[in-house]
Order: sequence, then C-alpha cells, then structure tokens
Amino acid sequence: MGSERMARDVAPPGEAVQPLFPSAAALSHEVAVIRSEVATSPGMKDLPTIDLAGADALARASGITLLDFGAERCPPCRAMLPMLAALADEYRGRVRIAAVDCDRDPAIAERFLVRSMPTLVVVRDGREVGRVVGQRPRAFVAGVLDRALAGDVAIAGP
Repeated sequence: MGSERMARDVAPPGEAVQPLFPSAAALSHEVAVIRSEVATSPGMKDLPTIDLAGADALARASGITLLDFGAERCPPCRAMLPMLAALADEYRGRVRIAAVDCDRDPAIAERFLVRSMPTLVVVRDGREVGRVVGQRPRAFVAGVLDRALAGDVAIAGP
C-alpha cells in the first residue's frame, strides 16, 4: 500500500502530480447546507464569556476559577459547554467557571499558553494549579475541581 501511495504522489518529469483527494468542484453530488437556525436543548445554558480584562481579574481573584478556552468553530468545545454550565450550577459559590473565545481574544490564550482547544485551566488564588487539554467527560472535570477544592496542585486529572 505504501508503494501505491508513493506512485500517485510522485509523477515522472513533465507530468502533473495527481491529487489524492478530488477538489470540491470535482465532486458529483451536491452538498446540503442548513440555512435556518437549529434549536439547542431547552436546558442548555451558555457560560459567561470573558475578555482580557475579565480573565486577568478572574485569574487574580481569590478562590478557584476554571477558564474554558475554546471557540465556536470547535465541535469538542461546543460539546463541553452544556456540561460545564451544569458544573457551574453545581459548584456555584465554590468555583467560578468562565469561557474564553480564543478566536475573539487570542491574547488571553497566548498569555495562558493555550495550544489546543478545548483547554481547561484551573487557577487558585492567582496561580495555575491544573490544566486539562481535550474533551473530557463530566466526572473527569468534576474530579479535577474536587482536587482543586481539596488544595492539590499540578492537577492533570481526577
């Protein structure tokens, strides 16, 4: 199989290389696009989205803050929002949870050294104590928050 792929990628001198995937114009079927709004679950709530000043204030605040770094174009980020909103309700008064849109405010992502989305950064009393990269189930994130509340540092999992 490796030699077949190489044969298609390398063309003899003077001939064009054939692409492995057809261009969009070469597709023979039509692509359907939903042009109307799609309703979300009735109980789905959004997290408060913060800007650079808000992120700095939350990061310096006493107590525990969970910053959710994501973007609207990121499917795993969107999938985690309802779960994080539920955790925000469950941990109300003990943990602050806020979202950061990396597309709108890339300076915040740069300041927190975020390289992938979604990334959850746990800050306690102005210092980062935990970080989770990638989509995780509710129990995993709740375990991270419980460890932060218990005083642990260097948290990467429950």
